[in-house]
Amino acid sequence: MDLEQYRAYFPHLSKRVYLDHAAVSPLPLPVRRAVEEQLRDRSEGKIADLESLLYLMAELRRELAGMVHAESPDSIAFVPNTSTGLNILAQGIDWQKGDRILVTDCEFPANIYPYLNLAGRGVAVDFVPCMDGAVPTDHLLAHVRPQTRLVSLSLVEFLSGYRHDARKIGNFCRENGILFALDAIQGLGAVEVDVQAWKVDFLASGGQKWLLSPMGSGFIYVSPGLLPALRVSYPGWLSVKDAWNFFDYRLDYLPTAERFEPGTKPVLPLRGMLAAVRLLRSVPDAERERRILDLSGYLIRELKQRGIRVITPEDGAHRAGIVTFEAPGDAEKIHQELKEAGVDLSFRSGMLRASPHFYNTEDDLNRLLSRLEKHLA
Repeated sequence: MDLEQYRAYFPHLSKRVYLDHAAVSPLPLPVRRAVEEQLRDRSEGKIADLESLLYLMAELRRELAGMVHAESPDSIAFVPNTSTGLNILAQGIDWQKGDRILVTDCEFPANIYPYLNLAGRGVAVDFVPCMDGAVPTDHLLAHVRPQTRLVSLSLVEFLSGYRHDARKIGNFCRENGILFALDAIQGLGAVEVDVQAWKVDFLASGGQKWLLSPMGSGFIYVSPGLLPALRVSYPGWLSVKDAWNFFDYRLDYLPTAERFEPGTKPVLPLRGMLAAVRLLRSVPDAERERRILDLSGYLIRELKQRGIRVITPEDGAHRAGIVTFEAPGDAEKIHQELKEAGVDLSFRSGMLRASPHFYNTEDDLNRLLSRLEKHLA
């Protein structure tokens, strides 16, 4: 990988050290150009270019299917954000009174509220307590009950950066007839994802974080086994097979996950997303993951050497790109000082959270460390 070539795609590097991809990513130049081209096309002549639109959608489905190792592009549908995707799942299952859903008590709300909203249908949510941000797999699975219908987890927990053993959890769920869903927004783009090997039934991810994509871009994966059983709660004119036969009002759904896309696609975000995913996939998944794990591991070790308590596990199997740590002083004040000094990261729950991407360097991390040392002194 020619690192300098990739760093040239990020003009912010001339001014700032950006370590906040777990919040929202900067847009690389190829993504910005793709969106600008779409605006220019819409403005200057290709106003209703259906052929180009269909090509864009087909290419993006193919790229995303490859990125998560889906069975085919037919398993991919576009959504504007993770929350919409998880609501498609929550509202699409044929719940029975007494069914239970297993989550953790350190989840981002996007993976909680769609399920709490099912209380009126007699569905209960069980919370597995986290242990200092971590949820060991055996501890998690010990909370499965006979009534557990769904296990829904973030692949990487947003605060601690703890990465679940999706393969072990997925195999357990498949063997026990339990649905397994992943919120992949804090992992996809940073670490390899394999929905088939992990026995994932449903995956949702927004694109604005590790996928380097515009806000309003995202997708879901629906496994071939779940697709026929998942109800379409919000059908639209593009959910059906013969969509362009406007007065044929049969609710004859598409046989693919595209049935969950009810109407006009968000073309601008998706065109940018295609450029972003192509950029990311130009670096092999394993190499990109190794690079990000090297950077997060380096930061964890350097913080610990300075006596700073780190919440994120050091074990590479249980982390990705997020590194959360206790600030050496007033965390909110230090966060603001870092921002003013051109170093961007997050302030979350009284702690600081850094999240370097593959194009970052150890020098970028050293700039953060040198600013922190002033407070240690």
